[in-house]
Amino acid sequence: MNTTAASALNSTRTDASRLDSRRRLGVALLAAALISATATFRTQATDLHTLLSTIGEPGPYVVVGQSFGGAEAVTFASLFVDEVTGLALIDASPTTWPAALCAVADDGTDGATMLRATCSGAFLPTGNSEHLDVAAAFADVAGIVSIGSLPMAVITATARTLPADLAATEVARLTDVWNQASRTGSRCRPPHV
Repeated sequence: MNTTAASALNSTRTDASRLDSRRRLGVALLAAALISATATFRTQATDLHTLLSTIGEPGPYVVVGQSFGGAEAVTFASLFVDEVTGLALIDASPTTWPAALCAVADDGTDGATMLRATCSGAFLPTGNSEHLDVAAAFADVAGIVSIGSLPMAVITATARTLPADLAATEVARLTDVWNQASRTGSRCRPPHV
């Protein structure tokens, strides 16, 4: 067993089940040479499945994802539907969130500059430690049509924290994007669940 990859998982055993919790695996798997060169949520879900198989952790799985991890959790569930028995999304980013952030107008404020820099930096595979292509990853999730009748819980925040100096029009637009996803249930969630 590859100890670098195995150490990416922190495990606790109970009499009835096994709980594996982890932070996103990008850095640990990159060091273990198990991660794809340019990642999407599809490649991350596949890498996670490979890791679980490698260390002898068979399903069934209850998959939990928070923020961008919600998209990875939905992708994992769609790819390995026969091995997943439940899904929980905790404040999962809407599939439209990266595009909405990247559409922030350059109004000269520090907040707009920071969001735009995120789009031209951290959202690119070369700008983050996971090598995640954020636009491609979310486009992939948006294309998932169904995960069948999988039991799912969705927990979401009622408010977003945005840069304090961001223009009121941008705050309203971004808040609307987030809230619209909450109202329609489309936050990283296939429409036919």
